[in-house]
Amino acid sequence: MGRLDALATRRFDLLVVGGGIVGTAIARDAVLRHLSVALVEQEDLAWGTTSRSSRLIHGGLRYLAHGDFRLVRQDLHEREVLLRTAPHLVHPLPFLVPLYRPRSRWWLGMGLTVYDMLAFDRSLPGKRWLSRQEALQIEPALRPQGLEGAFLYYDAQAPYMERLCLENAIACAQGGGVVLTRCRAIALRVHRGQVLGVEVEDRLTGERGQVEARVVVNALGPWAEGWLGEALPRPRRPLLRLSKGVHLLLPSLTRHALVLFSPQDGRLFFVLPLEGCSLVGTTDTPFAGDPASATAEPGDVAYLREGASLAVPGIQDAPLYTTYAGVRALAFTPTRRESDVGRRHRLLDHRREGAKGLLTVLGGKATAARAIAREVVDTACGLLGWEAESRTARTLFPGAPRGEWKAWLPFQEAFLHQQANLPPTNARHLARLYGERSAEIALLVAREPSLAEPLCPHHPDILAQVRYAVQQEWALTPGDFLLRRTLIGLSPCRGLDALDKVVSEMGRALGWSPAEAQCQREGYLQEIALWNTPRV
Repeated sequence: MGRLDALATRRFDLLVVGGGIVGTAIARDAVLRHLSVALVEQEDLAWGTTSRSSRLIHGGLRYLAHGDFRLVRQDLHEREVLLRTAPHLVHPLPFLVPLYRPRSRWWLGMGLTVYDMLAFDRSLPGKRWLSRQEALQIEPALRPQGLEGAFLYYDAQAPYMERLCLENAIACAQGGGVVLTRCRAIALRVHRGQVLGVEVEDRLTGERGQVEARVVVNALGPWAEGWLGEALPRPRRPLLRLSKGVHLLLPSLTRHALVLFSPQDGRLFFVLPLEGCSLVGTTDTPFAGDPASATAEPGDVAYLREGASLAVPGIQDAPLYTTYAGVRALAFTPTRRESDVGRRHRLLDHRREGAKGLLTVLGGKATAARAIAREVVDTACGLLGWEAESRTARTLFPGAPRGEWKAWLPFQEAFLHQQANLPPTNARHLARLYGERSAEIALLVAREPSLAEPLCPHHPDILAQVRYAVQQEWALTPGDFLLRRTLIGLSPCRGLDALDKVVSEMGRALGWSPAEAQCQREGYLQEIALWNTPRV
């Protein structure tokens, strides 16, 4: 039985092309409205921009400066929805905004006051001012010279943004949807102006087939315009403006997340905690070419190091563990700078171009993925003649605990220890990473105790997670597991200390020959080579 058989057995109401955070959110919303759904992704879930973001769930302070209050309000509401429906993956995060002369305390204070006002339904504390002494006491890494004080405010972080995307896909599959990775949509099928579906290719076997669907959604992010150009006559004007965002991963240097401003162009960027490291980013520069080829250049690294070191001197000479670069798909506007381009999304209905039933999503932020998905599925339901309201604002993600998060977490840790004799560190890590689904990992260990073996000395991840990722989470390569089911690949060892065990366990689960296992090992080395550490 071929992998494409699951797509060929029926006509779907909705086919989503693209398995990033927006595409999977669309699939989740649609199955919750009882539509039949399929999703195809040419690489892995969250392989593109989703896995190369700042990992924040936030309203966006910088958008206040552009006067886009509606966008900020929407995203602050979405922050609350995610804190409630995915508390195992989205956590409150305190930020410091240190003020050095001559930046205006009044101007920033007013902006944060408006931010709080727009978050009128917030569950997080409001902003407050810290004196110079108070700021240095809670964040001693700050440069004391010229420091006037700092604002403290709260937003949220999804350190495992990839797993937020993954749980969207899991929800789709649990609702009867079909999710297929390494499957490329190669041609749109249209008859007399009505979309019939797409032709797809299994990138693992080369097999081709047809997927029948009444509505097709192009959610390919930075690849959306290119795919559209092949499916339809090329648009007369540009649809997307691509922008590269670079992040640096350094040793842990601060106790808090920081909001800083570049001395070169005044642009806002962050220093963020991430799994015992500091994530510094991001840049916002024009990009042309294949988004898969985006990498950090020496100038990107220098821009972030120099800007951040003005507030945190230790950043300038700190070891650089790795970098990653993602490409944002911004709905086209003819402004001069990428940082001035709005982050609002745009939804295109292609019926006037002779393709009724084809929708394209342009732009948008990860924070707004659920709201974008609601609009897309509302439109799809209109095309299908189906009446059903979105349920995603009140439906928990598959791993979300049914009770209060802080009370549930120690209970689950104790359960995992009792069920599988897992040490507290491992039990806590699994509970935070998988939520309620961590019980399924514990069951694997209880049945086969050898699966409790650590993958490497400096990570709490265990062998059972590899088995589970293959069986339940569409992991097909070492990179899928090390970079997008866990963050082992972003650690100082780049995942190399765990690679042999991961390849061995995946090989057993997927039936790899020794030659195939070696090919997979080499493929991972090539993948992390793009996440380079350029010399400056």
